[in-house]
Amino acid sequence: MRKLIKLRDLLLGIDKLETSNKKLEESNLFKIKELKAFEILKPYFPEGYLFESSFSMSFQAIQHILNDIFIYKPATILEFGSGLSTQIISNFLLENKLDTKLYSVDDDGEWQSMLKVSNPNVTLFSFSLIQDSPYSYQKNGKWFDVPDDHELTKLNFDLVIVDAPKKNVCKYSRYGFIPFLKDKISEKAIIYVDDSNRPDEQQIVEWAKENFPTINTSRFHQRYTRISPKEAFSTRPS
Repeated sequence: MRKLIKLRDLLLGIDKLETSNKKLEESNLFKIKELKAFEILKPYFPEGYLFESSFSMSFQAIQHILNDIFIYKPATILEFGSGLSTQIISNFLLENKLDTKLYSVDDDGEWQSMLKVSNPNVTLFSFSLIQDSPYSYQKNGKWFDVPDDHELTKLNFDLVIVDAPKKNVCKYSRYGFIPFLKDKISEKAIIYVDDSNRPDEQQIVEWAKENFPTINTSRFHQRYTRISPKEAFSTRPS
């Protein structure tokens, strides 16, 4: 009987229809929550034009980050990939008078020069991407060319946002943050990995869990993953 039912569903495409409906529901729910996050973040948008692109983090992810900043008061934040999130976090820190240092890394110096004008409280660093970086996966890919004696190598970070380099740079392009941050994050550090709906980022998340003192790992809307130690409560947006 079960075989007949499966054959019927296959012939009529019922299983595909159910899958399609589920994806549609998930997509609609994501859009509703994205609109809610958009409204909550509005007070921290940059003045003038809001530059948002397909490379930007979702508004929900940024809201989640702000929740963590407000609750856990990280002393230092390191962000790989400067953009919309940088501007919103910068304004949030200023508005709430938080003594948190935000360091943002990108490979586009011209883009960072534009961001610097409206975000003077952010320390922006531009590094080119070099082939066979010692921080890249198996040391034969591309990653940021951070000098061994650079300021970033001497700091410890409480919150890390991984949204760069771009995926088309090389295989496991964002892997480099793992060896780079060895002995550079606090025991209570929180790590965000964006675009964790992609296979490369999913694998990178697994490697990160093996290398850092983490307990909780949650992937939200298939878009980003938050990795953290044991916590008393959730800061996840509703």
